Amino acid sequence: MGLSVAVITLGCPKNEVDSEFIKGELSHSGFNLVSDIQEAHIIVINTCGFIEPAKCESIETIIECTRCKRGEKCQLLAVVGCLAQRYFNELSKEIPEIDLLLGVNCALKLPEKIEEVLRGKRVIDVKKPSINPSELLTRMKPETPSAYLKISDGCNNRCSYCAIPFIRGSYRSHHLGSLVNEVNFLVQAGVREITFVGQDISNYGIDIYDKRKLPELISKLSAIEGLDWMRLLYVQPDGISDELLIALANNPKVCNYIDVPFQHASEKILRMMRRGGSAGNYLSLLDKIRNHVPNIAIRTSLMVGFPGETDEDFEELAEFVQAGLFDYLGVFKYSAEEGTEANAFASQVADEVKGERYHQLISLQDSLAFERNKRYRGKRMKVLVESIDGEKNFSGRNQYQAFEIDGIVYFEGRNLKIGDFVEVIITAVDGYDLIGEMLC
Repeated sequence: MGLSVAVITLGCPKNEVDSEFIKGELSHSGFNLVSDIQEAHIIVINTCGFIEPAKCESIETIIECTRCKRGEKCQLLAVVGCLAQRYFNELSKEIPEIDLLLGVNCALKLPEKIEEVLRGKRVIDVKKPSINPSELLTRMKPETPSAYLKISDGCNNRCSYCAIPFIRGSYRSHHLGSLVNEVNFLVQAGVREITFVGQDISNYGIDIYDKRKLPELISKLSAIEGLDWMRLLYVQPDGISDELLIALANNPKVCNYIDVPFQHASEKILRMMRRGGSAGNYLSLLDKIRNHVPNIAIRTSLMVGFPGETDEDFEELAEFVQAGLFDYLGVFKYSAEEGTEANAFASQVADEVKGERYHQLISLQDSLAFERNKRYRGKRMKVLVESIDGEKNFSGRNQYQAFEIDGIVYFEGRNLKIGDFVEVIITAVDGYDLIGEMLC
């Protein structure tokens, strides 16, 4: 065919996986992939529409790419993914330069729809899929030794602030066999670490096997030769079972790392969020996790400025952060989203108050994390090499640092290549980053 395509990915790791399938399908269909939009006949933007800042970034990117259509090269602008799913009417009316609008999970039909546009049609197709056809798709080989594995899509939780269920649909697990095949493909392509992602990975399998199957999936994938690390993101608090903790503790390929999005600690705010729980419940859960895996690194995400959040609620949240001793913490300012229950709540918090609380929590966590990281000084660590700067300067991550999210280990070494594992002794701490030297 000879037409070149540039794919732009916005948003979360789940979108990164979607884009790798988009690229794989386009390449399989004869399109040439390029990284420079100025060199592309076709531009595909995989958008995020989750919260207001993500929507703004998506719109700004679309507007920037419309300028390419004024030149001689670009023939087609496609907008796909969450923003297209959620706002296709507005996008089609307000930005006529968009030739193709497809919703989520569009990789399989994207080449065919591009052909329709090239024949002179403007195409809008945002039907939500009832299944995940991942076993039918071609995934592009990743360029890094780490890759995300999306084990499910959609969500059955109905948190009052969240738009995901009506963007991406109800919870749908990918079949275990197709995930095993996908990881085999990734490992053969040079991947050494996979990170499980999904809106709620602890519920994996509940919809197609009538029971939670995450521990079994971990067991199946651990048998794959050449796969060294597995890592868990987005494990909701109520999904952390004894069986899952035993899998973390006893399987040497599972990193001593878990991401648990608590979102808040005030029982009142959690009840309004439709999440349940309390600071006491969550601190007990943290104790339980650490009792099973004593040296585990724990990441969480918290929201400030939810409607009705008082100074007392925020103080309870800050006390929870101090008591929880998290290794990593993402803080988000509440975003009022159309169609969500919380959008209609009274007592919306002023933006300046959200900003103040955001910075207070970040500052608190930074000081706590720096003190916690001091415990790594003098420790030996297995590090996955991810970057090389000259002959002696390398960087990578240990099992306590997630791909693209957490800190980095910088160290001096020799005769290494990207994807190697090496033993490093930590000599200094720089915030969330560690500094060390390779051991012979």
